[in-house]
Amino acid sequence: MNIAETPIAAIRGSHRATGDGVHLVARRYRKGIRLDTHMHREAQLVYAAKGTMQVTTPKGRWLVPPDRAVWVPARLEHSIDVLADIEMRTLYFDLAWLAREDRSESLDCEFVVRVSRLLHETILALFDGHGNPDRTGLLVRLAVLELHRGFRDVHSAAA
Repeated sequence: MNIAETPIAAIRGSHRATGDGVHLVARRYRKGIRLDTHMHREAQLVYAAKGTMQVTTPKGRWLVPPDRAVWVPARLEHSIDVLADIEMRTLYFDLAWLAREDRSESLDCEFVVRVSRLLHETILALFDGHGNPDRTGLLVRLAVLELHRGFRDVHSAAA
């Protein structure tokens, strides 16, 4: 198992960098595709706006329909099985970006988060083709705030 050979910043076509260490990647995958065990240099929020996937990490295996997303820290091995055609929207965060994030400690381990309507619409808005840097920066901040809220909800329910 190795770190993904192509840095996220080098992905063409479906990739857009925000300019401050966040990368947005949109991909479609057909049912039956398996993204074998791999890891990235960046942390990622894996979300399928449509369809269902299964994400596997050393700690567990999660069924991920459109009302869920998975946070995968940098350099954590994971695989993805596409159970129904998906419209994947992934936000990748450089480690330098995360280091500037006040609450980054909560993002040190993988977890599943319930995708609120606000988080869903925020992620979709990041991929709607409006590349205004100020708008994009605000949307990324909003997505991270919603992610932290979801992290707290998951951990308070488990306690």
